[in-house]
Amino acid sequence: MSDVFGLIASIGVVVSLLVSSRQARELTRRTSINNVMAGVSAMYNGMERLHHIDTLVAAEAGV
Repeated sequence: MSDVFGLIASIGVVVSLLVSSRQARELTRRTSINNVMAGVSAMYNGMERLHHIDTLVAAEAGV
């Protein structure tokens, strides 16, 4: 009977490790996607600010 409980416990540990591994992979993937999105957002904000400055300079120059 002890062997059966040992086998069940071993299976539980293996399944738990597999689920944990999958969660870690998914977290890595999502973190990578979020980092790319943050980079794109930062570039967009910089370009938007440059456009605003360019508009102010053009308005001052009377263009």
